[in-house]
Amino acid sequence: MYYITLGDNCLQSYNLILINNHPKPGRQLRELILKLKEFTKCKVQWHEVGIFPVLKKLENEGMVKSYWQMEGQRPRKYYTIQEQGVKQLETNKYE
Repeated sequence: MYYITLGDNCLQSYNLILINNHPKPGRQLRELILKLKEFTKCKVQWHEVGIFPVLKKLENEGMVKSYWQMEGQRPRKYYTIQEQGVKQLETNKYE
């Protein structure tokens, strides 16, 4: 059995890809990452403790922007890609 361990940059890129066309709440992004781990039978692992520190880092670097939106009775924090994030995705295509 083999495992692929990916660094923080890969998780950042994955998050940018997920929100590239449509803003998503952090909770949904977390669920999509968990589905990837499930799909690969946990063979894909990340060093990062969780998704939210990665999203905060992307926000601090100007690649994503967050905003609050009510979903039913609960507020959810949504993330949307910014121009800097789109540029980073383009750069990552060729690396």
